[in-house]
Amino acid sequence: MNRVAPGPVTAYVKGSDMPTMQRADELTVVHHDDTISRFTDVTYSLSREGLRVITATGDEKAFPCHDILTTHVRYAHDSLAA
Repeated sequence: MNRVAPGPVTAYVKGSDMPTMQRADELTVVHHDDTISRFTDVTYSLSREGLRVITATGDEKAFPCHDILTTHVRYAHDSLAA
């Protein structure tokens, strides 16, 4: 029996191929070259194309999928995690 391991779940805007944006109080990105990027108070989306981050000041960063090893998200308030 062949089993496929579940991959990351990405929610999409209805009728669009654009992923929905998520909120995080802290977002840590570990890159394949072992560098680390840290962001606070951000909105982000993670999809097969990569990671898109919008900071509280409106700055936008984009990381291609081949550059990201892993991401870690922290929510300071339980209401944001729901």
